[in-house]
Amino acid sequence: SRSIAELKMAPRKRSVVWNFFRVKDEEGVECLLCMLYLIHKGHTTSMLRHLRIKHPAEFASLGGTMKKTAPGMLQRSEMNTTKEATVVEENCSVITKSKLSGRLYNTLAVPKYIESEIRVFERERELIEALRSAQKEEARALEHQRELLEMLRVANAREAAAEREKIEFLRRAQEEESRDLSRQREELQRDREELERQQRQLQHERDEFCLLSREQQTT
Repeated sequence: SRSIAELKMAPRKRSVVWNFFRVKDEEGVECLLCMLYLIHKGHTTSMLRHLRIKHPAEFASLGGTMKKTAPGMLQRSEMNTTKEATVVEENCSVITKSKLSGRLYNTLAVPKYIESEIRVFERERELIEALRSAQKEEARALEHQRELLEMLRVANAREAAAEREKIEFLRRAQEEESRDLSRQREELQRDREELERQQRQLQHERDEFCLLSREQQTT
């Protein structure tokens, strides 16, 4: 036999949403996907919200199905007016004329409510997709900026390397020129010393010649 809670919620199981839930007790249901307990407030809003947040793939699969099956599903729903009361005993249910009229009213009113919920969910999904697209664009822009900075860094590094190479070349050229000047100064110094030596030698020979000439004159 079925419990009173299951009898009260049984009509809702005809909704496609109930493919993912089962009755846990009189106040709540359990998700068959993640076993999370949800408070049941007399309609499927909490279950739809749970699927949208926790199981988006399953929620997306309900999009077209709910629109196609909503009228038939809502004709079997349990949205009773507060002015009516139905006592359900185990293995038995009582349906009064007032309840039937209330269900007829809900059959006309609830589809608009469900359609409104679906539109809200679709709008939220569109906003989420737009946000994801904007984030992807921002990520691409940041990646492009990073690439430009990397290219600039490489260009600066190349320019700095070329500048260092140029400076090193000039330094080596200056060192080579300095060594050449030093060699030239050394050569000039040797030439000067050799010239001075030759001058001294010539002066010495001249002095000897003069002395020899005077000696010859005296004799």
